Amino acid sequence: MSDAAANSRPRRSLVARPGAKTPAMPPAPKPKALIAEDDMTQRLILHECVAGAGFEVFDAADGAEAVELARAVKPDIVLLDVIMPNLSGFDACRQIRLIPELSGVPILIVTGSDDDASIDEAFAAGASDFLAKPLNWRLVPHRLKFIARISQMDGDLRASKARAEAGNVAKTNFIANMSHELRTPLNAIIGFADVIQGEVLGPLGTPEYKEYIGDIKRSGKHLLELITDILEWSKLEAGQIRLNPETTALATLIDSCVRMVAPIAESKGIHLSADVDRIDLTTDQRSARQILINLLSNAIKFSPSGTTVKVVGRATDADQVRIEVIDQGIGIPGDKLNDVLRPFFQVDDSLARQHEGVGLGLTIATSLTSALGGKLDISSELGNGTTVGLTLPLTLAPPR
Repeated sequence: MSDAAANSRPRRSLVARPGAKTPAMPPAPKPKALIAEDDMTQRLILHECVAGAGFEVFDAADGAEAVELARAVKPDIVLLDVIMPNLSGFDACRQIRLIPELSGVPILIVTGSDDDASIDEAFAAGASDFLAKPLNWRLVPHRLKFIARISQMDGDLRASKARAEAGNVAKTNFIANMSHELRTPLNAIIGFADVIQGEVLGPLGTPEYKEYIGDIKRSGKHLLELITDILEWSKLEAGQIRLNPETTALATLIDSCVRMVAPIAESKGIHLSADVDRIDLTTDQRSARQILINLLSNAIKFSPSGTTVKVVGRATDADQVRIEVIDQGIGIPGDKLNDVLRPFFQVDDSLARQHEGVGLGLTIATSLTSALGGKLDISSELGNGTTVGLTLPLTLAPPR
């Protein structure tokens, strides 16, 4: 076919002509209602009433038929008479509730017995609402529409919650996997930096190289600490923490933590002291130690040279122990005391902040404290230091 012939063909216009009918959208499906009533007259009237409210109606003449019909059609709302042959409305309600897809469907019990015992039995069977005979036929359609709407909102909320939880789990797993993958090369970087800095295979030659490799090693260790914090936080978020209660002297526990952070404090010219009662504590020592190290590290980080960080441990009157980490550091503004417990929050959020960190130390400490059955609180005044209090039970309940 020639180009001229092809161009001479009439073409279908893409613009709608005035008066042209647009294709009608298919009607939305009607919500489905199941009615179980053994009295034929009542069932017919109820059918017309419910259908007039905009429902597609399915009828059953007894309880057993209602259960089978519910299993087949998956109704959006169910109305059950109480006194029916083969299976009562209460028993039918119980059986419908056992169908997984219908565990949350609204079920209304319809009966002439509106005494307290009948009402209690209706709700004990799993009913959502109770309609007393004689029915108010003007009220029934509005009642059904309202209950169906509430049920739909509840279903949407549950679905949104499930999606949010699934997304949170995926996020936590991603963070955990990435953190784990990053730890391996970082450990290699730090290890090789140690070898080079120690000149194991011979002198470096240029003095600046030794300084540079020290910077590499310090940066690697800092990154490893951040990744370790993120990994620990992701485990707590996913609930992947196992507790192993052991008994130890409180003084021994605190002393081990103080000794671990002592080199950092010494390098900053900060004095550490401890005043601890002679008491035993039964708890998960790894978690308790991590809490205290996080609190001590924070206190040292935000304290100026020449000040003191003090740890106080006391038994209380309620079978608990109270541990306080007290510093003379920069303090926290009153309007940010609650915010510092949030993940990744930095009191100084400027680009030129003086203190490094990812903002998870207090978050991890708070989560671990809660897992140990305790409570963490903070009091602080800007420029006058901070006290972080840790209250733990003297005996941690064994895991279930």
